Amino acid sequence: MVLRADQLEIEPVASVDPLRHIAHVRANAIEVAGDVALSNLSVVTAKALISTLLSAEAVGVARWATDTASEYAKIREQFGRPIGSVPGRQAQVRRDDRRHRTRHGRRLGCGPRRR
Repeated sequence: MVLRADQLEIEPVASVDPLRHIAHVRANAIEVAGDVALSNLSVVTAKALISTLLSAEAVGVARWATDTASEYAKIREQFGRPIGSVPGRQAQVRRDDRRHRTRHGRRLGCGPRRR
């Protein structure tokens, strides 16, 4: 079923991961109308939906990690110079980023196909 947040009791809980907010969610004495019940959802479709949502989250986390590493590489210094200013390193970062996006995009069915 799909419920609106204002119908629920949401109690935030401390998380080990500062980027992921978690909470206890309770639905007490909620009258469920027929239009919010997903009664015709098969187990296979439900698993596919859950898998898609978790995959989207994983892609978002991977994107954040790649972007963060790329930004850090621009300011990280080695031998008194930012490592992002070395042309060979810039090319390697771009190549690694492109390879990562292609590989993971292919797994999700949205990247270029291997021949």
